[in-house]
Amino acid sequence: MGCSLDEALGRKIARSRGLRVTGLLGILDEAAKQNLVDFPSVMNRLQKTTFRVSGSLIKSLLNRY
Repeated sequence: MGCSLDEALGRKIARSRGLRVTGLLGILDEAAKQNLVDFPSVMNRLQKTTFRVSGSLIKSLLNRY
């Protein structure tokens, strides 16, 4: 998963300050655990956009549901 320079810098600064960094997939995973979204449906829709992530990560996450 690629990060723009600004995003990468933001993540680095957040971590250096002891903050937990969570990306979009982490947020969607947590929402699914709380039954706020249907994870497979959301991932299906997300894959139809320009969002890029490895197929193995998607498979690993989908295996939880």
